[in-house]
Amino acid sequence: MIVKGKLTLSQQVAGRNRFLFFSLINGVSFTCLADNILILYSLKSGCPDYVVAILASFNFWCNVFMLFGKFLTARYGAAGAFGISWILRNLSALLTASAPLFTMYISNRAGIYALVIGIFGFFSFKSSGTVAYSPLVGEITSPGNRGKFSSRISQFANFACMITMCLIILVMHFTQSLSTYQWIIFTGAISGFISTFFVFRIDETEMPRISACKSIKETFLTTLRVPKYRKMLFAYCCCNSGIMFMIPISMMAIKEGYGISDYNALVFAVVQLAGGIIIASISGVLSEEAGPRPLIIIYFCCMLLLAFCWICAPVKFFWTYAIFLFILGGMCNSGTYMTLLHYFLISVPEKERVGTILFISLVAGVCAGIAGTVISSSLIRYLHCLNLAPLDMYRIYFAAVLIIMFVMLFFVCRLEPIEDWRIGKVLSLVFAPRDIQALYFLNRNENIRNPAEELENIEKLEDIGSQLSEKALLSYLDSPKLVLRVRALQALRQIDFGKNARDAILEELKYGEYATAPTAAQIAGERGIKEAVPLLLKGLDSQDNYFKGRCMLALVQLKEKSCIERIEKIFSEAENPRLVVHGAAALAEIGDPAALTLLLRKAIVTTLPERVRYEIIYSISELSGIADNFYKFLRIYQKDRNEGIAYILDYIEHLNANQLDPAFKKLLESYSENRTGNRELIDMLLKKTDDEKRKIISTIDEFLKSCPSEKLYPEIIYCLVAIHRMCGSV
Repeated sequence: MIVKGKLTLSQQVAGRNRFLFFSLINGVSFTCLADNILILYSLKSGCPDYVVAILASFNFWCNVFMLFGKFLTARYGAAGAFGISWILRNLSALLTASAPLFTMYISNRAGIYALVIGIFGFFSFKSSGTVAYSPLVGEITSPGNRGKFSSRISQFANFACMITMCLIILVMHFTQSLSTYQWIIFTGAISGFISTFFVFRIDETEMPRISACKSIKETFLTTLRVPKYRKMLFAYCCCNSGIMFMIPISMMAIKEGYGISDYNALVFAVVQLAGGIIIASISGVLSEEAGPRPLIIIYFCCMLLLAFCWICAPVKFFWTYAIFLFILGGMCNSGTYMTLLHYFLISVPEKERVGTILFISLVAGVCAGIAGTVISSSLIRYLHCLNLAPLDMYRIYFAAVLIIMFVMLFFVCRLEPIEDWRIGKVLSLVFAPRDIQALYFLNRNENIRNPAEELENIEKLEDIGSQLSEKALLSYLDSPKLVLRVRALQALRQIDFGKNARDAILEELKYGEYATAPTAAQIAGERGIKEAVPLLLKGLDSQDNYFKGRCMLALVQLKEKSCIERIEKIFSEAENPRLVVHGAAALAEIGDPAALTLLLRKAIVTTLPERVRYEIIYSISELSGIADNFYKFLRIYQKDRNEGIAYILDYIEHLNANQLDPAFKKLLESYSENRTGNRELIDMLLKKTDDEKRKIISTIDEFLKSCPSEKLYPEIIYCLVAIHRMCGSV
């Protein structure tokens, strides 16, 4: 039904559900009326090979009837045009099923004519409905779910196809008569009528009808004039021709090249559908993430591989080899159509979809028809005249096709990129289990749910740690809940993100004060996002102390030297624990021994919490190069003071290859047992380093001389002794 204005979200959801029901039931119809069934039925009816090749090419030649589909869309809308075309398609299927009656009661030639007319009508009205297919899918989807919904359509259809094909094989196990094929085609027509009910109930706007009202000449000129559309036209022509060269002829090759039964041939039709189901499970989400263009190129290259595999096919029939060929063929067939549809929907505006798909499909269909009628049929007919063995004949056929398709690959590769991945990056997913896991998860989950489920999704994506999670994680930055936005940013830290995520992080830095800006600053520093420097410098003046502290550390990580004096000033004046902690980490990251004085002075401030003081002491050890072992000391010391002291005394003794001065060692042990005070140990330490010229030691000594000994905590003294020992002073 055509509605005024835009479709509501609920109308779109209802439309998608009805379209999926259509796809499921039509999958039954599609299987019963599939190319392979019609090819086997035609062979069973006594049609010569070259006539069968022509019949297979009708799938493309009949795209001329898309003009009729444009007329229907302009008058009845996309859903109406689709429904009417499907009714006429199924009536033609009934005529096809009745062809043997013409043979029985009139003549063999009349039966073949009825078969040809029925199949011609079937493909003609199927083509007229195809005009409305893409605009209708565009009406009930949004840019964020088109790739995934295209995948779900294929999953539903392929599932129904596979179940139906298994039932057909079961029937064929008992009988392979001509009447069996008639009943199969009849079932396909009836299920097709039933599926049409759901199409008529899909709501749509007036946009498809408006688009269909544009003059054909204007549409054709636009398609040829716009470079993106022109390149897409060439790619469609090459892909459709490649499918025509490979998929139907593969069934003929397995049937006649190895002389297998109809029953076994249908087994391979199921295998081909299984290949489509496999690729539909991942292609939709992958197309959303990687872009459809690299996938189109990969699928076309896989058709080249399929041709090469047929050339190298063994003389003896092997099930495993044949199964591989048909799985590969199913993946190419299903994957190519899915990604071409996705590329079309994101490339062509709504107002131009009907006319553009009409022209592209029409020209592409004619090219594929020529490929089937002129090239495939003529080549097979010529090879028959050479009296070759059937398998050798098809080997030569696929060799000739391989050469032609190598030329066509050039035009497929010229598709304009739309924020695509490199092909090598897509292929590398084969060796990336985490990315495959992420694809599976993304394919099964919607981004917008309740807060608890969204948090669970974010945590799952974080655990997977795949770059493919980037787009989904970025979508959670629009959540009204702070905890979800922060968790999404934290999850982004775990993956190798791209430009979109970098831009989002800059946005959070700019507008996320008191919220997500601190986490964004942390990521900017860790990932070296230089574009964030101006925003981080501005953050040093923020009243949000957590954000201010993160900015200090991030600027140091980004090697921004102009802000060092400001950071030192902020740290020396800071009383807020967050500023002190992050300032200490920033000074340690700078690594300048001159910053040691600031850290030492802050470490003796009695008003700071113990945990904050430990952060400062650790920063001192980090700046001095003893961080790892001193960290262990602090951990042990907090749990058990005596065990911690035993650890640090042993560490200090073995920190330097030279023997520890016995007198100092004795005094240090006395200090650890509380028999000696701070002053005696400090005096001996200063005495041992009177002539020391190293900056770090002289800095520490100046501090010790000016600092009242009673203000020094034991952890600080042990740290300073360890630094002296490392430098060889004691």
